[in-house]
Amino acid sequence: MCILSGCDYLENITGIGLVKAKKVMSRTQISNIDLILKQLPQNLGKLNLRVTDDYITGFKRAHLA
Repeated sequence: MCILSGCDYLENITGIGLVKAKKVMSRTQISNIDLILKQLPQNLGKLNLRVTDDYITGFKRAHLA
């Protein structure tokens, strides 16, 4: 949730703060972060939102930090 809303190691996705990050993370039963991030546009109802492969890679790096 914290990484998704933005952290020192990764910029947040525009329009996603703590509230929306919590909403996404608390609603999912999926543990695969790739799937969670790829389904983010549908889960937030923002179909114009793009989650790039670079963002997913950066997310994983931030998580390791």
